[in-house]
This record gives sequence, structure tokens and C-alpha cells, in this order.
Amino acid sequence: MTRPRCGAILFVTATLAGALLSAPAAAQDDDPISRARKAITAGDELFSDGKVLLACRQYEVALGVAPQWWYSAYKRALCAALAGDSPDALYLLRMASAARGELYILHLALAREYRKAGDGERAAEEYRKAIALTKGAVEPMLELALVLLDLERPADAELVLKKAAYFGSSNLAVRSRLARVAESQGHLAVAEDEFRFLARYGVNRRRNLAELSRFYSRHDEREQAIEVLRTLKARGGGSRAAQLPPPKFKVPGTR
Repeated sequence: MTRPRCGAILFVTATLAGALLSAPAAAQDDDPISRARKAITAGDELFSDGKVLLACRQYEVALGVAPQWWYSAYKRALCAALAGDSPDALYLLRMASAARGELYILHLALAREYRKAGDGERAAEEYRKAIALTKGAVEPMLELALVLLDLERPADAELVLKKAAYFGSSNLAVRSRLARVAESQGHLAVAEDEFRFLARYGVNRRRNLAELSRFYSRHDEREQAIEVLRTLKARGGGSRAAQLPPPKFKVPGTR
């Protein structure tokens, strides 16, 4: 199987290529993985200095030296992803996964590339594998929920978001998304709780109070909407100390 080329990101001058591919005589006696590790270390240093093209060339050297080592393929895949070459990135990530097996960073990278490539089902599968390998990692849960929404599976997305909110209770992006998805599913008590949380602890309290008021208006709770607006307009309404009116909606089956 022939690996696709990455394109422009691999461009280097002939002189530079020769310098990067050459190695001290002592290094020739090292095992392939040790030589690849040295190239990756050099690439990481270049990357930290903002020299991305040179760093990626070092990762290419590592891949050529030790193609059987999963980390060489993984590092080179990240360069392909940066270059927008999803086919090459996916090829390399699958190669790394075959060599290394179950690893969180590989499943997460695969999920993101499948998502960019428009393959939502495979992306969701890889996100679930990544989540299964961690305890409470919120980032892949939120990204999985977004994929499920793209796949028009809001009920599944809401379940994932509830789990993300459990592990990342202070994550505003998760709470905001859960508020909207729960509302779209008619789970108004859940949505209200999330909108109220944002009104208390969100970055922009005034904006979040206005959003809470609009939530009540959308569900014909005019008096509640007005009360929230009064809180917003009152002196100190933008402070976290300002009191909200009592919740209006209750979870079905509770008193």
C-alpha cells in the first residue's frame, strides 16, 4: 500500500534535506527507534520555536527510520493534519493504531480526522473508544456530542453532554450546549437548570440573564421572564450576588 504524499508541507531545499537526512557515524550504530527518537526530539524543539516545516521534516525522517514505531507515524500524522491532508493523516493514524493498539491520543486524533473528513459515524466510534480509555475526559465528550448533533441524534448527544457535565461541572461550553440540546428535546427542567447555572457563573452575566429570560419567554412563562429582566436591570444585576427568581420547571415525577 502506497502512502499518499502530504504536498507542500514536505517542501525543503535539497541542501536542507541532505543535512537533515545525514547523521553522525555513531548514530548509524543506534537501533532504528533510538534514531527516530532523536529526530522527533529535534522536531519537537523546532516546533516549539515555531519552525513547523522543519519540525515536520524531522518527523518524516523519524518515520523513514522507524516506520514500525507507532510514535513516528503519529507525529507525522499531526503534520499531515496541520497541512489539511486528511487522507494522509488518516493513513498514518491507522498505521500507528495498528502498531500500538488501544491508546487515547490515537483514538482522539482519528476521531478528529474522521470528523474533518465528514465521516461522522466513524468519528463517533473513535470518540467513544477514546472516552472509554479515560476517566472523565470532558473534551472528547463535548466533541462527540457535536458529532451526534451533526448526525441528527440529539437524544444521544444530550446523554453524552449530561455525562460531560457530571465530570466537568464548571465547563461553560458543556453547560451551554446541554442547555440548548435539552431544550430542543423538551427537557425543560434540565435546560432551565443549565441556563440558570450560566446566569450565575457564566463569563458574561448580563448576557446570560438575558438568555435565561428569553428561555422563559419561549415557553410562555412571561412573569418569570420579567422577573429575570428585573434582576438584570436592577442596580448590581450584573453581579453574582443578585438573586434569581425561583425555578419554574420540575423534573417529571418530582414534587
